[in-house]
Amino acid sequence: YPPITVAVAVASNAASVLTNVVTVAGGGDTNTDNNSAQSIANVVLPLSPMDAWKTLHFGTTMNAGTAADTYVASEDGMPNLLKYALGLNPTNTAALADRPAMQTFPPLAIKFRRAKDASDVTIHVEATDSLMNSWSNIWTSTTNPYGGETNLFHEVIVQDPVPSTNALQRYLRLNVTRP
Repeated sequence: YPPITVAVAVASNAASVLTNVVTVAGGGDTNTDNNSAQSIANVVLPLSPMDAWKTLHFGTTMNAGTAADTYVASEDGMPNLLKYALGLNPTNTAALADRPAMQTFPPLAIKFRRAKDASDVTIHVEATDSLMNSWSNIWTSTTNPYGGETNLFHEVIVQDPVPSTNALQRYLRLNVTRP
């Protein structure tokens, strides 16, 4: 008999384990009960890096409750999505050395950790001359490849492209987004 190929299409919001039932019929016997077979195959879908991180720390992949991207699970004021991008444990207060920090000596810069596994979010460094104005993107993780090789995270320093002599005041911020 020739091999049978079965294609399975899976929606992006499907459960992590799916059961596929395949029925094969044919053969030409007069007793049709001998002409069919059924096989059940479990298809296990890999979790996204973010879903694996949420499952590890919260036991769920849902973006709700204590596992919500915007939820602050510790007293450091850092929401879950930021802690994910930085490779931190969301339920522990981040050490000062692991938090994003401004460097104010010329040039103005921001220093932060970048997690290797956080490939499904985009880290933006944004700048403005006034908190009343809009923010301009000056750096993103999508255009700057991960530079930590096999390390779980590495330190990134992004300098403001506007020289301090050209601006009376300047602000930088770290913004993390995901599709």
